[in-house]
Parts: sequence; structure tokens; C-alpha cells
Amino acid sequence: MNVRAVIFDFGGVLCLHPTDKQLAEAAAYCGIPAREFIGLLWKYRRAYDRGQDPASYWRSVGEPAGVMFDDATVTGLVRREIDFWSRFDERVLAWVRQLRDAGLRTSILSNLPLPIGESLRATPGFLDHFDQVTFSCELGVLKPDHEIYEYALRGLGVAPAEALFLDDRPENVEFVCPNCHSQTPNYCGSKGLSEVTRALWGRKTTAAGPAGTANPSPPVIEGRADY
Repeated sequence: MNVRAVIFDFGGVLCLHPTDKQLAEAAAYCGIPAREFIGLLWKYRRAYDRGQDPASYWRSVGEPAGVMFDDATVTGLVRREIDFWSRFDERVLAWVRQLRDAGLRTSILSNLPLPIGESLRATPGFLDHFDQVTFSCELGVLKPDHEIYEYALRGLGVAPAEALFLDDRPENVEFVCPNCHSQTPNYCGSKGLSEVTRALWGRKTTAAGPAGTANPSPPVIEGRADY
């Protein structure tokens, strides 16, 4: 397999998940019990990740709990949510830089809402790690719909079998691209790190890469098995 590109999910891969403390504080801020708040947060998420406006999304979260959010509360929740997903994993970003130095192309392919997408695009230097960026909120299409994968592949200029997909959700990598006769290579969770190395370089150990560079192995992170 000739891998030319690595495509990263964002939440749980390039950044850490929200902490229990962050979620509990957000729940208290809007007056909903923490467990109920977390369930509602994800229940209505798909429309939000397709580009639904933040006010409509957050009001859909509050209404089942009998809470009506005013504009100021919505603004506060949007700010908190951006903070949820702003703890970038610098170890993974360092690996992204090493992959590019070794001659591979890199991409973000993520289901995320407009406020987070806008925040990432406004974060100095963050998107400089990537040759191509695909945010679901900008396309109105979500993983695992095949259109969003094809969009990312076209942007990278690679065939499906030339890309590795890294995601923390199995349903987002267990797919067959309709324009490819073989399973597109992909990895999820703790399954992936040594297998990613073998897929990229055909061996577990570091070896000489293009123009004498080192072939970078994925970071080994204690206690981390969500990418």
C-alpha cells in the first residue's frame, strides 16, 4: 500500500475530550443536572454539526429540560463549548509536523459545528499543520456519509487507497468508499498506533524516510487510547 496522506479527526484525536469538570460547570451554568445535560448535548448534535445556528441548537438542548435559554446564555454556552475543544494535543500535532516533513500530506476531517470551525480557522498557526481541511458544518454533510470523505480526498489529490483515516469513533472509519474496490485503510482508538506505523512504513521501527529523513512513528501516550 502506497500511503500518501493521513486524515485526522479533530475531537478526541487532535484535541482532548472535555473534562468532567468542564461539563459539570456548563451544566450548572444553564441549570440542568450534569447527566441530563450531557445526554442532551449529544442527542441533537447532528443537525448542529451540519451547520445549524447555535441559538437553535442550544435551545433544543434546553427545551426538554424545561429551560429556556436567552441570548446571553446561548453566548455563554458557545464560549464554553469552544473551550471544551481547545485543549490541543501537542504530541499529536508534533507527529503531524513529522509526517509532513517525511513527505506525506495531512488533513482534518471532522464533524463539528460552526462556532468551533470558526474558532479553529481564527486560531493562529493551527491549520498550518494541514494541507486540507474539511469541516462538516461548512459542507452540510456528516461522517460517515461517503460524500464528506470524497471531498477530503479530492482536496488532498489522493485516491482512497492512498489515505489513512484516524478517528475515535468506529462508525466513522468502518466504511467502504464507493469509488474504491478495496477497504480504505483506517484506524480507530487503541487499535491503531502500531498498525498505523506498519501501514505507513511497512514496519514498526523507525527507518530512513524520503531524502534521508526519519520515518516518524505515532506518539506513545500513557493512558491515552482515544485516537
